[in-house]
Amino acid sequence: MAQVGINTTSPADGAMLDITASDKGVLIPRVALTSTLLSAPVTPEPVTGVLVFNTSTAGTVPNDVEPGFYWWDGVQWVALEAEAEVTTDDLDDKWDLLGNAGTDQSVNFVGTTDNTGLTMRTNNVQRFRVTTQGGGQVQAMQDGSPGSPFYSFNSDPTAGIWTNAVGELDFSINSYRYININGNATGSQRGETTMNPGSFDIDFIVQTQSSNSSLVVNGENDNVGLGTTSPDESSQLQMADPDKGLLINRVVLSATNNASPITSPATGLLVYNQVSAGSGSTAVSPGFYYWNGSSWRALDGTNGSDWSLAGNAGTNAATNYVGTSDSNAFVLKANDTEGARIETDGHVTIQTLINIKPGTAPGSPEEGDVYYDAAAKKLRVYTGSVWEDLN
Repeated sequence: MAQVGINTTSPADGAMLDITASDKGVLIPRVALTSTLLSAPVTPEPVTGVLVFNTSTAGTVPNDVEPGFYWWDGVQWVALEAEAEVTTDDLDDKWDLLGNAGTDQSVNFVGTTDNTGLTMRTNNVQRFRVTTQGGGQVQAMQDGSPGSPFYSFNSDPTAGIWTNAVGELDFSINSYRYININGNATGSQRGETTMNPGSFDIDFIVQTQSSNSSLVVNGENDNVGLGTTSPDESSQLQMADPDKGLLINRVVLSATNNASPITSPATGLLVYNQVSAGSGSTAVSPGFYYWNGSSWRALDGTNGSDWSLAGNAGTNAATNYVGTSDSNAFVLKANDTEGARIETDGHVTIQTLINIKPGTAPGSPEEGDVYYDAAAKKLRVYTGSVWEDLN
């Protein structure tokens, strides 16, 4: 018998059993279930798909049963409910493909109720996983790439976050790496953050409420601007604020031949010394000093390389002098007019006249000393033993 028809002589195509009636229904076998986990009273254990109508209210939550249709899924009885019969309590059982209404975000959820993670897939490939470790983590199952970061945006899928290697985090836009955070750098517990690891020309700008150029790294010219968006191409660093200056590190030096408090200073290192200390040729005083490779040298003043308008301290007459170190004469001027010249052979030329102030003979003269005797109104020279008149 291929098909069976009840109250019809022409069973519908594709139907094994066609029951036709306009005022009658089908009465499914009625049983009294005690739990969704027990197949009894249906015996032997039913095959998957067996349908019954339960007539009892029995069992303990969550395995309790109520009057209604149930089908056996191979392991337990599953209730069949009409849409109108679904209550908010039943929403734990399923999420509709077209969405659910009447849910409570503090109660209803997509996930697991045991110590097992939740995996999200597309095209049957794992994409994200919510784990139970560490209090719960959301893990991407792929690393991503500059052009396809694992976390991106529908409006711009090339902008987002990905990882280049274990211990790294990258931020990319339009397939370019802009920021790399690397926890694998050399050194104990050392990391680094690299701007522009992709090595193409980008500008790095720090703006504040009052300035759009507090710090600018010009990617094209490889220089830095403070207070300017376009540092001069000839400078490595340009500071442009007209109402601020450069404050060099202020230190306390003890002597020119003691590098402290700087450890292993580089040649050319500049500091501002705040105190007076030491004595003689190693004395220091407040002012700018630079390290010449073996000692501190003042830009002016005490133990500097120049003669200060306010005078110098710590000089050594055997080594320090005013003059030239090459074969050029030394010239003294006033009002931009030459008054005297010391030639390279040692003789002195005075352009107009010399004025020797009147005085008395010094107590410990040396041969060749000359003075103007105010009483005798004569120039006198010391011969080594006596004073002789020059006129």
